[in-house]
Amino acid sequence: MKFYQKSLPALAFGLMSPFLASASETGSISLIDEEGLKVLTYSSGDTVRVEVSDSDLNSNLSAVETIQVLITSETENTGDKPSHTLPAAGKNNVGDGTLRIVGTGYDTLTEAWTVTAVNSYSFIVTGSESGLQSRQYDIYANDKAYVTDNSEVRFKIDAGTIGFNTGDSFTFSTTAGTIVGETVTLTETDVDSGVFTGSIAVNEAATAVEGDGLLDIQTGDLITAVYNDAAGDWGDAEQVRTTALYAATVLPGATLIKDTVWTKENSPYLITGDITVSSDVTLTIMAGVEVLFLANSDDTSDGQNPYDSELLIDGNVVVAGSEDEKVILTSSNRNGEMGDWGGIRINSGSLSATHMRMEYSDYGIETYSIYNDDVFSVTHSELANNRQALNIFDTYNDSTVTVSHNHIHDNAGYALTANYGNATWAINNNTIENNGSSIYLYSLDDVTLHGNTITYNGNGGIQLEYLDGDVAITDNVISHNQGEGIYGYSYSWGNNANDYTATVTGNTVSDNSGNGISLTLSNHNTIDVSDNVVDANSGSGIRLYSESNTTRATVHNNTITNNGQDDYYSSVGLYISGYIVPSIVGNQIEGNGAGVFISYYENNGSEAFEISGNSIINNDDYGISLHNYANPVINGNDIYGNGGYA
Repeated sequence: MKFYQKSLPALAFGLMSPFLASASETGSISLIDEEGLKVLTYSSGDTVRVEVSDSDLNSNLSAVETIQVLITSETENTGDKPSHTLPAAGKNNVGDGTLRIVGTGYDTLTEAWTVTAVNSYSFIVTGSESGLQSRQYDIYANDKAYVTDNSEVRFKIDAGTIGFNTGDSFTFSTTAGTIVGETVTLTETDVDSGVFTGSIAVNEAATAVEGDGLLDIQTGDLITAVYNDAAGDWGDAEQVRTTALYAATVLPGATLIKDTVWTKENSPYLITGDITVSSDVTLTIMAGVEVLFLANSDDTSDGQNPYDSELLIDGNVVVAGSEDEKVILTSSNRNGEMGDWGGIRINSGSLSATHMRMEYSDYGIETYSIYNDDVFSVTHSELANNRQALNIFDTYNDSTVTVSHNHIHDNAGYALTANYGNATWAINNNTIENNGSSIYLYSLDDVTLHGNTITYNGNGGIQLEYLDGDVAITDNVISHNQGEGIYGYSYSWGNNANDYTATVTGNTVSDNSGNGISLTLSNHNTIDVSDNVVDANSGSGIRLYSESNTTRATVHNNTITNNGQDDYYSSVGLYISGYIVPSIVGNQIEGNGAGVFISYYENNGSEAFEISGNSIINNDDYGISLHNYANPVINGNDIYGNGGYA
């Protein structure tokens, strides 16, 4: 409990006087049910009930008093929405990162904001009305947005390829909104309780009628109750608010024991705890359905994330969106954050999802133990702003995995990671961009990656380790990633590879911050790296290595240009070593740190190979450099303009 604000001399006099200053404290407002319990949700048809507790209002101890509050919804509120300008980077900024506004709200003021770097990762934040904020913004501290002291604005700075310098800055402006709603009179529950309650009926309508005494609302709206306390803490006027979601269907945590269909007519579905789909049960989510997971809440306190609502699958889930009516799985928060809800976890069973948008989850979609004829399929969908997007583990015994025609972007971790299994894999025609990491596959059989666009991700483009089977990487665009464009590794005990084929053809691999294509494949008899465009990567263009003397590599008709300008071991157009016997035909190898480096390790006298019809020109260092027992037949090449020997 605080005193009314007054000057220090007057306050001192008040403390010494027998007449103490009147005390005040900020009241509270709650949305409640018919039993007087606080609620976060209302179902379709419910009456909205409000309670205010403020002892300051109990001025007449012998009479029941009344107060007024404002109730609104996203339909009812026809006032001006708070807004913001596009952020502008300082004209002298060194860093190439960007600032984006994540959210404004009822607390937004009309003011100008400046965000200034004090070092490479920390920024001070100042508003022309709100002043210097108490916290600096560490852009690497977590994956959540920065919220100003009094929630005036929320924003996030995304680091670019060049780090920030002290003095780098961003500016933007915000404009306050206005609130329109229905006035509701609350009545004191007793003559001296200081607790006031009242209610308002809802009217489900698309258009608001102001002042009709009904709360116009549509399913999925956020309800906001506003109480203006004339004398809050320290005696100042304060506004307090509370919110609840109004949904057609509110589902507490439960286990589905029979086939279930979620329909557009009963949408949105508000999930307040873990929904578990039992074995041999199918949940079908129809086109146009919106599924809201109550943010940072789990009424079951169970599952993989005990404090977040999740969809847990032991049976089958079919997400049947359409191009025009996607299925949306998202946070209940209007300004969602990564990790607001858990995700979809497949303990066993199948998931088939098409035309789905999934956002603001913690682990995205995660699988364990997909066996036999189980299916994992995610197609024509968008996965964005999750901590992880797709995590697929243990896929065995004729199961199939299809990830195609998706847009996977702006996730903090991997777009797609998978470990262990002999399922048949198809990863085709996806756009994967601006994720913390892109694709990482470990110990899988028979993988196809075709027609994907993989750009601006951290930690490389495509990474494959301990491959055990055929792999085909064809017709992809892989550019501007932090790390190697394509990295593949397989190991074979002894020096005899298995009869597996690795095909890397028709790809454009450019502007990555490591090697363009780097393959260490001792478990593959046949490697075909042909018809690729490999340009302007910071390391070598193509690097191949194998410890098996049965490995044969076809390197034909590639365009390998402008890769790395450093020492030739790390920045060669084409670098081949180990026991690979290559055929190098028809390639353009130009403008790299060096041309072609070949080192063959075995002295068996029989491993002559062909270097013919290539254009090896204008590389900074040598044209061709042969080492150890390399014994090529060199015919019909154009070799000139290189900085070193031929």
